[in-house]
Amino acid sequence: MELERNRPLALTALYGDDDHAAFYRDLADVTIGFEEDEQIEHVADTMGVSGWLEPVLSWPDRFVLPFADPTAGLPFAPP
Repeated sequence: MELERNRPLALTALYGDDDHAAFYRDLADVTIGFEEDEQIEHVADTMGVSGWLEPVLSWPDRFVLPFADPTAGLPFAPP
């Protein structure tokens, strides 16, 4: 993600071309009766992927967006 040219492709791969909007609409449809903050956990448990689904969905915020400002230096480097 340090290379600027890789970021748009990575964001599209992780978020889709609509920032997960379609995913979250589908999620709401299949988790009727669950609070919004419980939906992903419920689906992940049902699919048997509770160990990795939520962390993977957070990758853009953790691994792509921190590199958006190239003058800020590496976000994971020790101070």
